[in-house]
Amino acid sequence: TTYLSGPTVDGSGHLILGAGAKLHCLANDVPRPRLHIADMHPEIPVPFGLPSYYEIVFEDILVNSGCADLEIFHVELLDVDNGTFPSGVRTVNSDRAENVSAIAKENTGLKARMATILDGKAAAVGFSKTTTAPAAFALPEYILSLVEPADNTTIPAGGSADIKIAIDGTKVPRGASQFYAEIHSDDPDYFLDSAYMDYGVDAADPTVLLTIVGGCLYETTTLYFGHDQENHLSVWNSTLIMVAGGGGDDGFMIDGNTAYLYGCDGLFYADQMERVVMHAYDGGGNPTWEGILPDPLPTCDFGVANDVVLAQMSDDGSAYSNVLGTMLNYAYVDSVEDHRVYEIDYEVDPPETLGVDWVWDIEFQTGINKPYASDLTEGFAFKALVTEYAITDVTGPKYGFEDFWNFTISRHAVYSRYGYAIPGLYVGIIGDWDVDDYGVNSTGYNEEYSVGWIYCPATVPYPDYGGGIVKIPFGPGYTSLINTVDATTAWYGGEEPGFDSIYVWMSRPSTQFMNYEPFTMQDKRMWNSIVELNLPAWSYTGDEDDPVPDEAFDTYGYAFFGKFTDHTAAAVDNYSGMATLVNKFCGFGRGDFNDDGAMNLVDIVYLNNFVHGGGNGPFPFMHLGDVNNDSNVDNLDITYMIDWYFNGGPAPVGDWSLPQFVTP
Repeated sequence: TTYLSGPTVDGSGHLILGAGAKLHCLANDVPRPRLHIADMHPEIPVPFGLPSYYEIVFEDILVNSGCADLEIFHVELLDVDNGTFPSGVRTVNSDRAENVSAIAKENTGLKARMATILDGKAAAVGFSKTTTAPAAFALPEYILSLVEPADNTTIPAGGSADIKIAIDGTKVPRGASQFYAEIHSDDPDYFLDSAYMDYGVDAADPTVLLTIVGGCLYETTTLYFGHDQENHLSVWNSTLIMVAGGGGDDGFMIDGNTAYLYGCDGLFYADQMERVVMHAYDGGGNPTWEGILPDPLPTCDFGVANDVVLAQMSDDGSAYSNVLGTMLNYAYVDSVEDHRVYEIDYEVDPPETLGVDWVWDIEFQTGINKPYASDLTEGFAFKALVTEYAITDVTGPKYGFEDFWNFTISRHAVYSRYGYAIPGLYVGIIGDWDVDDYGVNSTGYNEEYSVGWIYCPATVPYPDYGGGIVKIPFGPGYTSLINTVDATTAWYGGEEPGFDSIYVWMSRPSTQFMNYEPFTMQDKRMWNSIVELNLPAWSYTGDEDDPVPDEAFDTYGYAFFGKFTDHTAAAVDNYSGMATLVNKFCGFGRGDFNDDGAMNLVDIVYLNNFVHGGGNGPFPFMHLGDVNNDSNVDNLDITYMIDWYFNGGPAPVGDWSLPQFVTP
């Protein structure tokens, strides 16, 4: 706090108090009103399906912290900031066109790159060289009127007032839309304007940035699992993964190791260099890129189910234990944030667009919130239905694998929302793993077991921890994890992020392991290219609430794990057992009934003895015997295996055996 004093024109004194970003003038020792804005950027979620007249209430936004009545003369809704909104959080401003033009002129390298992209991809992506001003801001069309506060509202000392707005709920779009409320009051000193008023200059009036979010707000919850619930995972209802804050200091904790994963940026979807969608944070922990939006399933809440039987487990097939776990459900949809900036010649009438750049960090450079562009989403509209799984208990002996508790599974069933095919949609994930509390990590990759891992190198004391990701499913008939990359923090953190490079990483050929700095000790991130999706076309009825056929989905999954190693954390042998177990737990790798690592005539005899002779059953999981995927283990499975082995019939069918949906 800073105090300054000095004479005014009439010789009286002012005491000026600076607190935070505000200045307060305490003058003449008389009771005065004090306008305090409780939240400069409030957000309110608006669910779909509201009536054509609905009132939104931003509660207790205007507060009188003074000692006299505060008069609110008038509140005006604006489409632009009047210049008083704090610059650190400004998202819209009246100088938008000039700022955009200036940024475009500065980024000549980007302009050249973008020109090439425009020439080659305009038809596929929807770019236009001659589009005029991008996303000009105006009051959202669903705004009907300001309801409260009425003109000349009095707020008593210590009191507060709401901002209430009438909207047409049928017109609220998906995602965030923003506008301003300019507050005219009799507080002369909100911006120390009494000094200006003494000289006959009008006082400035503060503005509040109001945000209405159609659909759902971003939410997080914590999934506790493992022996005595000592592990946890922070889950978001988007593609943000394991960002710290949902469950302690770290987003993913195993065996009490509090530095397994300190903040992870999340999933990325892309089909070309400038078509990348994600919900990701910048280096300062700010939610900067929000191209993935939560969606109802059918509500915005997480669906939660506890003590669900996930599988039947045995160590030898003679007796089975129930594997119990927790399930979480949520859904998200993509949009594409418009990072285009235009060089516009305002000297001609009408203004002429001279060029266009693509600037990933436009929000940092201009303070302008990125809009969603319909012409970028027409070929890229998908929805994912997600189920998270974690084991909480086993009602009997565990299959001899001491790390059985130490993984979570995420299953994403993705489909094209409007029924057209979406080919070549890559999915990748980047995470800031800090294994073993040293923050000095190296990575490894193995295609056979579809696993990428990160570990402390031998130069770090006690390198006995490893963690990573397994892409599910893998094995015959399925693709493995595409690649793993040592990724430093260079793609973000105050400079323009390299999201173009992210697409390049994702589309690299399978089995290519890139380790850019394998011999240096750094606080690295691990990038994994998970899968290439090809979403099929289907007969869309025009109503997003209608059922989606099973054949419209392309489903992938992954498991996060953490484990102790044998002090040779770089070796794949530390992770192959975990990867195999997770794959089988999810319902894949069927046909090896005696768990000897092979499928042959011995397995057929083994299954026949179980079905007809009372012998031991498939292990480690009963569902591994269901090779025809009809949810039973019986004589039909024996026939299926005989046809495969002797006649060249279809191989054992793998499929997700875990239960899927919980209604929120």
